[in-house]
Amino acid sequence: MSLRSEFQQEDLTLVIVGDAKVGKTTLIHSYVNHEFADKKDLASVVPDVVPLRLPAKDFLGKSNNSTFSTRCNINLIDLPSNNITLRMKQVVHNSNAVIIMSSWDNMSSINRITDHWLCEIVKCCSNPIPIFVFINKCDVCCGDLISTYDIDPSYTNESYRVQKISEISRSHPFIKNVYQISVEQNMEGVLDAMENVITLMLYPLYPLVVTSMDYKYRKYPNSYLSTRYQMQLQQQQYQQHYNSSYYSQSYHHSFITHENQQMIISLEFLTALTRIFHILDRNFDLFLDSWHNSYIAFHEYVYVDYDVNTHFMLPL
Repeated sequence: MSLRSEFQQEDLTLVIVGDAKVGKTTLIHSYVNHEFADKKDLASVVPDVVPLRLPAKDFLGKSNNSTFSTRCNINLIDLPSNNITLRMKQVVHNSNAVIIMSSWDNMSSINRITDHWLCEIVKCCSNPIPIFVFINKCDVCCGDLISTYDIDPSYTNESYRVQKISEISRSHPFIKNVYQISVEQNMEGVLDAMENVITLMLYPLYPLVVTSMDYKYRKYPNSYLSTRYQMQLQQQQYQQHYNSSYYSQSYHHSFITHENQQMIISLEFLTALTRIFHILDRNFDLFLDSWHNSYIAFHEYVYVDYDVNTHFMLPL
């Protein structure tokens, strides 16, 4: 992928999952229309494509170039509240991010974030995928829920929410952020949360205009990457770590040649080489005994360490 095409993103797919009656459909309609939409007045077809204009400047203050597309399509997919089917798995697999939605007035929906939905999403995706959590109806007091579910009564409404959000945030590395929203009471907060998700996913914190002089910005720490590129980088780092670990476990036997070059051999080859040495050594002993019965063959051995707790000797 060229540097120029790397920053030209035109489409972004966000899949929204969650239990029934937590506000998924209402969230989409309200975000599209920028005003609260009561579910009973909503159309049966969800407007799943939202045009969005990117800002004129990126995170580092670099101006956008007119050669790049300044508009993109946000595909919002509202999945049913039941378990993810085979067809839905393909939708989640092809998405750029997933939003798990729950509600403060339904404790079961909050518990199912980590107990159900997170597990289902991870099973659908072979590669890491960013996950954002929306907890709706933040205007509802949790006092009744705390007493109903036998939660420590010392918790206040706010402290309980902070504790629960902290638990969800730490439950899995795929979860990038948790937002408290109220679709009915605070539309500005809904718009801010959605724009934050889209910005993290779509709008690179790299310069949009990449030239030879701007290439140095690519050396910035991972915190300057958008979430989408962070996930790809984490996957690459994990694969490199796995390959390195596998290589070191399978091929960690080495010796130095007379040309001061390190030669690496596997355990299987070392075992076969040992057997050959033993056969040659035994035949050589028989030859010496037949040549002179009084001759005692003294052989020099070198220790070869091929495991932490195992040693054996090779004849020289």
